[in-house]
Amino acid sequence: MIKRDFSAITKESYDLIIVGGGIIGTGIARDAAMRGIKTLLLEKEDFAYGTTSRSSRLIHGGLRYLRQMEFGLVRQDMREREVLLHIAPHLVHPLPFIIPIARPMDHLALPLGMLLYDIISFDKSLPSCHRLSRRETLDREPGLESKNLAGSYLYYDCQAPFVERLCVENVLSATEYDALVLNHAEVVGLLRSGNGVCGVQVKDTISGEIHKAKTRIVLNAAGHWVDCIRGMFGDSPKQLIRRTKGIHLLAPQTSKNAVVCFARSDGRLFFVLPWQGCSLIGTTDTDYSGDLDSLYSESSDVAYLLPEIQRTFPNFKPEEIFYTTAGLR
Repeated sequence: MIKRDFSAITKESYDLIIVGGGIIGTGIARDAAMRGIKTLLLEKEDFAYGTTSRSSRLIHGGLRYLRQMEFGLVRQDMREREVLLHIAPHLVHPLPFIIPIARPMDHLALPLGMLLYDIISFDKSLPSCHRLSRRETLDREPGLESKNLAGSYLYYDCQAPFVERLCVENVLSATEYDALVLNHAEVVGLLRSGNGVCGVQVKDTISGEIHKAKTRIVLNAAGHWVDCIRGMFGDSPKQLIRRTKGIHLLAPQTSKNAVVCFARSDGRLFFVLPWQGCSLIGTTDTDYSGDLDSLYSESSDVAYLLPEIQRTFPNFKPEEIFYTTAGLR
């Protein structure tokens, strides 16, 4: 059981204070606590509040990064995918992906891309990719646009249907190794020591009380709030991250498998993903400079996705969309 004991933070000096309780912050807290590092984790809302709960819910190497030739990142992601399959098989499971062959460039680019994906993940536990004929593809996905379809490639990645639970299990594991974790705990200032930081001021957003916590290291895992935390150091640092917004649509189940789509308008890759008897469709990628705590899908975001989905799945009905979500990278 997790106790929100703010009085405890003033009685201790920590080796590490982590700001941010998303999947990155909670994962670091778990790892640090298991190594015997005295750890305090602070999250201003609830765990998994930000991008973590508004993602595509995939644990994957990233075809997008493969297209950008970031092979080292793809390899690292695939190794971590194997780790999660091993330590959290109840939360992470294999998911088949179909990439339709429908554009002239697909006949050359897709075989090469799939070969690279297999080579980079040479030690994976998942099946290797292989080509499906046009008939095999339509047997698997009868709703696909068939006019220009020449076949497809089938490969496997993983899905975490409830990545929020994975986040919470990181928190629970961290507490088992004596980490202190606090939600609704907003860092409102940094404690200075010379030119460095020796702690934080943290506000209990439920009671309104402010407490001080001392540490050797403050780790900024605040996601798209990372520059807000950096700004507390007292100067005006150059913005570290470029924020982009991505939306997802939740609709009645459109496909049995995950389907990789390429937008005709700009060539961008997006997914149609089976999730909880529905389809999670996205994501977009647009620059964002608005309120970080008031994020929503705009009509232009939806208008971008709808024609692209209907090109791949002609029977898709926009009026049946349940809702949309929006998150930041």
